[in-house]
Amino acid sequence: MLGRLLSGPLAILYLGVGAWGFILVSQYIYLHWGYVGAFVSLFIFPATYAFVPLYAGIIDGYWLPAQVCYAPFVFMLVLSSFESLFKRR
Repeated sequence: MLGRLLSGPLAILYLGVGAWGFILVSQYIYLHWGYVGAFVSLFIFPATYAFVPLYAGIIDGYWLPAQVCYAPFVFMLVLSSFESLFKRR
């Protein structure tokens, strides 16, 4: 019941946080590797966007992209585990 009630607002929040994370990661790639690095990472090797937040945190200590990009997945795992616990009753 609660999952259905929150699915709309959570989807909007997830899309907004995803766009913010994409902008943060794109900015980081552009500032450190320039236009060519941003082009290559976006069009040729897009898996870079999955690993750059950790790279930024470990190498530069800039953890904001990692927090923004990975927090929705952690939140989704927590909500799905609570949902599975309540469905068993």
